[in-house]
Amino acid sequence: MVAIQASAPHISAIDSLGCPVSVLARNERLQAGRAVVMRKTSRRAMGRVETAGCHRGTLLGIALSGIHRRSIVVGGRERSYDFCPGQIYLRDFAEPYLANLLTPFDFLLVEIPHDETGDEAREARRLSTLPQLQAEADPVLPHLAAALLPALAEPRATATLFIDQIVLAMQTHLTRSFRGGQPAFRPRAFLSHAQEARAKELLAAHLDGDILVGEVAAACGMSRSSFMRGFRATTGTSPMQWLTGLRIDKAKALLAGSSLSLAEIGAHCGFADQSHFTRVFSARTGTSPGAWRRSA
Repeated sequence: MVAIQASAPHISAIDSLGCPVSVLARNERLQAGRAVVMRKTSRRAMGRVETAGCHRGTLLGIALSGIHRRSIVVGGRERSYDFCPGQIYLRDFAEPYLANLLTPFDFLLVEIPHDETGDEAREARRLSTLPQLQAEADPVLPHLAAALLPALAEPRATATLFIDQIVLAMQTHLTRSFRGGQPAFRPRAFLSHAQEARAKELLAAHLDGDILVGEVAAACGMSRSSFMRGFRATTGTSPMQWLTGLRIDKAKALLAGSSLSLAEIGAHCGFADQSHFTRVFSARTGTSPGAWRRSA
């Protein structure tokens, strides 16, 4: 499952983005691999926020609700921006940041590191060359952000694999959409039989989804982005969707052929608890595990 890091106002008055934690009405944070996903909400103006330049990578912010105004100081000049829901900002942590948050806000934030190794280094370098964006409209990122909100609200029931997939999709979208020009044509590439078998073997060994896309991709000798494209082309689904289907199939076999309780079956199939098992099973099958067992 994803790593959970709770806020601790009594330990530090300022968080990693320069926000006074006592002002935040919502301060949710989880981590998958080295990527960090956060939701920060303030019901009032926060005022001055400042961070020094560092090597943490790129920060993507996506406005979730309300109208937010902030002024940002760059090169000694101050400029104001109004954010509507769905608009984004993108900034490199290497640059010092100084802003005045003039109104309440509600943002989903994704911190994406640059210092990857191997094939992933190319993807990270592409991010570091993107322009700094403020109050930019985007048709895709708000939908990806919405997919992460339930994970932030209930991190213990969220698979690391799911978070990693969404962050990778955001990264890929950013590098294709904001580098200028049209994305290069990519022929549809399939996994080899050996790669498909290895990927499914690894996923099946982590029914709780506690594995990163990069780990599976590396075992297949591929970059994360190439693996994701190849897996979807080969199976017609994403790794997380395939794993969820496997969980459900295993749960059905146990429901029909064992006397295990629903909680025990959920645990055997990688779900966080019985509530999580029931919710996912019902969404996939249209009926609850108990009702499915009675009709089997």
